[in-house]
Amino acid sequence: MTQFSRKKIIAQKSSTDLTSTNSRITNLEQNEYKITYYEIISGASGSLALPTGATINAGEFGLSGNCILSKIDGSNKPTFESPKTSGGTIVTASLNVSTGAWVASGTYTDSDVALIYSIKIKAVNYGNLDYDFIIETAEVGVEIQSNKQNSLTVDGTGVKYPTVDAVNTKGSIQNYYSGKRVTIPFAGTSNAINGWNGAIIYIPIPITSSVAFTDISQEVTALSVGSNIRLALYTSVNGLPSALLEDSGNISTSTTGIKNYVLSAPHSFTAVDKQVFVAIQSSSAAVGLRYALNTVCFNYFDGSGQSGTLFYQVQVFGAFPATATPSVYANANSPLVSLLVQ
Repeated sequence: MTQFSRKKIIAQKSSTDLTSTNSRITNLEQNEYKITYYEIISGASGSLALPTGATINAGEFGLSGNCILSKIDGSNKPTFESPKTSGGTIVTASLNVSTGAWVASGTYTDSDVALIYSIKIKAVNYGNLDYDFIIETAEVGVEIQSNKQNSLTVDGTGVKYPTVDAVNTKGSIQNYYSGKRVTIPFAGTSNAINGWNGAIIYIPIPITSSVAFTDISQEVTALSVGSNIRLALYTSVNGLPSALLEDSGNISTSTTGIKNYVLSAPHSFTAVDKQVFVAIQSSSAAVGLRYALNTVCFNYFDGSGQSGTLFYQVQVFGAFPATATPSVYANANSPLVSLLVQ
């Protein structure tokens, strides 16, 4: 082989390698990401400064539609507490997915709030995002076109797997059902016990997808004439109960049975929230409450069977604090509270 022939072969191989590399880079650039994103807004209406190359995903927040509003902390991070009007009404927002224009449902008392929404963006444009405003990122699977179908795909062993299309269409997360309740696990017939007075008990309820709740309930199993319970809803921050969303006020325990508190307006949550806390307190040790055994709660709350992440806060019966300051509740018996799905 002549030196010229060797150089020609090397040049051809380099050209082939470069073409292959460019093709791989192009494929990677076409990967798509689903981003939960937010922007700080103020006022009654406006338009989002949508990152270049991004499109807004519609209907990602269940009954809340295309976006949700949240209060922000001193670092301009969402607290996931709904802003309210001076009269205490929760303020929501509508978002046009085509134009990015938004309109608030009322006048919130905060000077600025976070508008949280969902976008889709390709890897080639990912650098256009402001990373400080990313809440959650998920890569959208990219299939070879020849393998795409709407149901199942078969590998070399003959085993069938869901395609990316099928998984994205059907989903793999817990569903919520309108008019049904969400609670914590309990084994067999749930128990009833008294002696819950003198503290606030905070019970975490997991949030796995977009959902709105309309009321809180707890069964009173032993009456106490002239006594009361109170129920409340709290946000969750870093796994701890945080900001008070709503306080039921006094609910009489002069009779037994299910005690319901209808929320002033539906409270909406998404998988980004991860969980929400229901809080309860009793004015008298004589009041009996339906509860789940600690042998169940240990594994539900913590997974170790050793200690729980149910929380309590010592307090004389009365209005719930605006911000929770809880301690770990080592016993982990839990009142069997529930939330009603809108």
